[in-house]
Amino acid sequence: MKDVPTKNRPKYRALWEQAVNRFTAEFIADFCTKTGAIDWDKLVQFGSGQKN
Repeated sequence: MKDVPTKNRPKYRALWEQAVNRFTAEFIADFCTKTGAIDWDKLVQFGSGQKN
């Protein structure tokens, strides 16, 4: 593949950035408090597969 990924990177950069923004927004909505702090209890509960 050598330099194929490097050549194609500019084509997909905007899509990559949109995906990162989307995932970040989803994480904030699901696992952060209103002040922006990570709700570790909620995140650990999700990661362990336990339902509340």
